[in-house]
Amino acid sequence: MRVDPKISRVPGLADFRRSRYSMGNRYASVIIEHLQDLADKDNSICVVFAFCRYTDPIAVRDLLAALVRQHLERYPAAVWEFIKPFYDKHQRDRTIRSEQDFVDLLTLIPAPKRSLSLNIKFCITSRPLDALNEYVPQAVLIDILVHDGDIMLLINQKVDEIPSLRKLLLNAELKGLVVSKIIEKSSGMFLLASLQLDMLGQCLTVKSLKDSLERLPDGLHSMYSIPLQRINDQPNADVVHNALLWLVYARRSLTIDELRYAIAIDPNDDTFDMENLVDETVLLSLCCRLVAFSQKSRLVRLIHYTASDYLKPLL
Repeated sequence: MRVDPKISRVPGLADFRRSRYSMGNRYASVIIEHLQDLADKDNSICVVFAFCRYTDPIAVRDLLAALVRQHLERYPAAVWEFIKPFYDKHQRDRTIRSEQDFVDLLTLIPAPKRSLSLNIKFCITSRPLDALNEYVPQAVLIDILVHDGDIMLLINQKVDEIPSLRKLLLNAELKGLVVSKIIEKSSGMFLLASLQLDMLGQCLTVKSLKDSLERLPDGLHSMYSIPLQRINDQPNADVVHNALLWLVYARRSLTIDELRYAIAIDPNDDTFDMENLVDETVLLSLCCRLVAFSQKSRLVRLIHYTASDYLKPLL
């Protein structure tokens, strides 16, 4: 059996399909689905994968356990004879499976009772990291580039989601102007293009839209300064600053209720008061699109790791 583990520093396959901000996320989901299609047609191929979000570190043992579970769920007939003795032994001895136990099991599965060299291929998706060159010097590194056509798809999707902008861009000439400006100013970044479109979505007239197009900032930090300024101009800026502080420094992703309860604690005496709870819809609105919220998982996060880098020295 040939094993193609997919280890990706990204949240999850379903999140990839919904992501508007990362071309890397979209490519990763396409790659995995392509490999799974190949595995469905060739039983000598096994595809397993894991996703890690930078805000939610995963223990190595848990990651290895997830790979074993995928083997069992996707290829039960091929791996059950190896996993069952492993499971029975630890159940009988009441022992906790160690990292090495899972490594030994994963090594055993593709080479049962035969002298086979493992043909293991790894594909890692990540933000640019110099350390990758040190740790895997023989790896083939591929920069994922966004093309103008990809930005066009994003623009069409976002315009459909913003009613005021959709109506203004019924004029084909004006839409062409918006598209060319976003492509020019976004520098091939989905996140930046999406934030720029959110900014344009605040415009109510053709004139204000054209004026905003001329003032579109270059670069993510310049783009982040606009919602942060709106936050600072609000009467409830201290509440939003507190929420952003929790999101920047939390050791894992927070649910929206965890965040609401966290900011309801009085920082002067660490007491909690139910009357200080902020409605979740109001809180998300006050954060001016610097945070992303998933209805399914109820998790709330900063929209990108670069937002954390930008906010740390300012909060």
